[in-house]
Amino acid sequence: AGRMAEAYEAYKRSSEKKYFKSLTSLGLFLLQGLGGQEVNKGLAQAYLEEAAADGHGRAMFNLGRMMEKGDNETQTVDIGKALFWYEKALEANPEDVHCIKKVKDLKK
Repeated sequence: AGRMAEAYEAYKRSSEKKYFKSLTSLGLFLLQGLGGQEVNKGLAQAYLEEAAADGHGRAMFNLGRMMEKGDNETQTVDIGKALFWYEKALEANPEDVHCIKKVKDLKK
């Protein structure tokens, strides 16, 4: 976990300056328990929401995935929220094939 732990600390430092890419990376580290971190879905979701508020499409997409899979703070599947975040991600990245597919699939 050496380099991953170092990466986590670097993201943590830059997140204090509210860099949305760092906030997204921190969220993913905490969601997956990377870099020697305990899984903390609530904090992961908070970091991703903060990055999404700044318009970061990758954060929005991952929030959609968390809601779709129930891999979130409340451990509940919420397709409405998943679709909301996937659509926001698509607005941020109109050419993203993953976003296009998710929106299409959830609107069936």
